[in-house]
Amino acid sequence: MARVIDYATMSARRGRAARRGGRDATADKIAEALAYFGGEAHRRMVLDRLVSERDDGEDPELYRLRLITVFEAHCDRDDGRFKRPFGRDSHRWALNAAIQAKTAQVTEISSAL
Repeated sequence: MARVIDYATMSARRGRAARRGGRDATADKIAEALAYFGGEAHRRMVLDRLVSERDDGEDPELYRLRLITVFEAHCDRDDGRFKRPFGRDSHRWALNAAIQAKTAQVTEISSAL
């Protein structure tokens, strides 16, 4: 008998389980990927990197859609972690300036060690 997976339920459950202390683990992963690319990159590069790191069997297209949804949710907030430097229709993703500055400090400290 084939195993049936309810992706909507699984995704919602994973989303709740991934939140730690008000932080969204998916947004954290997006921020880490953007930091890897120097604070900003084309959406496709970020998505490809994050999808290639996955090994839990989740459908890659559903994961891409979830990543885009999380990015947009954080981008549309006044205190958002992300921004679109070339406007709303752009596929260029970036860290918010304050977060990018913190990332640069951590990178500087890490390279000094």
